[in-house]
Amino acid sequence: MSDEDAVIEDATPIRQMSRSPVKLDKNVLARARDLYAVYCAFGEGKSWDGRPCPRWDKLGDKVQRNWYGVALRTIQLTTTDADLEQLGAEAGILPSELVFGSAEDDTRLRQMIQTWTEYSR
Repeated sequence: MSDEDAVIEDATPIRQMSRSPVKLDKNVLARARDLYAVYCAFGEGKSWDGRPCPRWDKLGDKVQRNWYGVALRTIQLTTTDADLEQLGAEAGILPSELVFGSAEDDTRLRQMIQTWTEYSR
């Protein structure tokens, strides 16, 4: 069994959850906005392709939801490893139901896990 198969198998608890629409939490949204601001600050106000970073309210729903997912991941990692004992080992920690729980269906969930696996290693 490959590493990817192991990661996908570990997603079983996520797959069993309901697929109800996710209501965005205002506090998580505030963290997402802050993380985006840090990204912009590190890039001196420029995006990856050298263009100016748009303001948060100009990002659009899809990009804001992507940053929301990043914020959820930071919450997952800090609540499950408050002492930072696993710092640097994030690639071995599958994003939780909290993070990937907004997947519309199993196909989208599997795609999210496979993409995460590819980009996290």
